[in-house]
Amino acid sequence: MKRHSKKSSKKKRKKQLNLIFGIFFLLAGLLLFFQNCHKNASFSYKKNNGSNNFLEAKIKISIVMDDLGQSLEPLNWFLENKYPITLSFLPNLPYTKILSEKLYQKGYEIIIHIPMEPNDFPKVNPGSDAIFLSMDKSKIKEKIMEFKKELPFAIGANNHMGSKFTSDLNKMICFMEVLKENNLFFLDSRTTAETKGFEAAKATGVLYLERDVFLDNVLELAYVKRQFEALIKKAKVKGYGIGICHPHKETFKILKEILPYYNKKVNFSYLKDLTAKN
Repeated sequence: MKRHSKKSSKKKRKKQLNLIFGIFFLLAGLLLFFQNCHKNASFSYKKNNGSNNFLEAKIKISIVMDDLGQSLEPLNWFLENKYPITLSFLPNLPYTKILSEKLYQKGYEIIIHIPMEPNDFPKVNPGSDAIFLSMDKSKIKEKIMEFKKELPFAIGANNHMGSKFTSDLNKMICFMEVLKENNLFFLDSRTTAETKGFEAAKATGVLYLERDVFLDNVLELAYVKRQFEALIKKAKVKGYGIGICHPHKETFKILKEILPYYNKKVNFSYLKDLTAKN
């Protein structure tokens, strides 16, 4: 009986040792598996511009600030808050040239904010530098060449007003042909649902983007936050989103408060990073 009990205890110890070794190797295998997963995940989000969230890294948001050139006041804000915001300058304003040059040298993306004829012209006046339906292609070209001379480093353009002009397919094709000659992409501000921007760009082979959301139609923190959330929601559907804002003092204050928060959720990008995939 004693001999039998010794054999039984040896078998039990052997089983226990096998079980311990089995658990050890299982844990070691799991540890190795998770380490490999971590390495692969790290590689993935490094390729997606350093985002800490691989899924969110695919979502690109571009912010465009229109109507710049009226004042030098935005300069310090942009120097202190270096987010990739695309800067759209109205031509022939007092500070368009000097402000655009300084911010271009700091790495900002510059585009031309081209005034165009609105539906309710002349009651609403886009200014003497606007492009009107009465202009032929040579006059449109003359205007854009003038704008390009003032903003030589601009890589694209978007419309200021322009609900009437952008609704005319023939004039928009003439306009797009001039943009293509100058290697400029077009961001449609979509000031009207009747815009023919997409059709004209497709007909002429111009790189085309369009605004998704106006961010600061109401200069209140809660409103701008809601607009950002709407922009992110749209971006999740198509992979990117474009929001337009303006150089109001309130807008700068709100952006300074909320951009650090949204910078953790999305990948802020220049428009040129979006044209590469369109």
